[in-house]
Amino acid sequence: MIKNTSTRSRTLIASIKNTSQQFSLPSCLCIKFDKPKASCFKRRIWLYERGDFQEYRTQLASVDWDFINNDNSDCVADEIANVMIKTATRTIPNKIATIRPHDIPWTTIVFANSLTNLTSHTN
Repeated sequence: MIKNTSTRSRTLIASIKNTSQQFSLPSCLCIKFDKPKASCFKRRIWLYERGDFQEYRTQLASVDWDFINNDNSDCVADEIANVMIKTATRTIPNKIATIRPHDIPWTTIVFANSLTNLTSHTN
């Protein structure tokens, strides 16, 4: 039986009791670990509904794809991904958004701005 007796979030103190023998002594185990702090990160948001996909196809058709004959499949896969992302960046509108771990996922910028305006008018 393992019982967590710790009140701190980053230290686990467990009491282990051997129930198979009647006269055994209880053991205690203490494990200290660091929980990484969640940080903000950037993410690219693609606005597909405003993309020029005909131009995307045209630009991909004009790429010199001879690098595919390379024997190193990792390099080929990386190069294909780079070509496709660079072309998509030029032809599909996108923006960089900052994702904060403590933000509520369903809040949008419009909602946040309207909430800010609402609270500023009430003060």
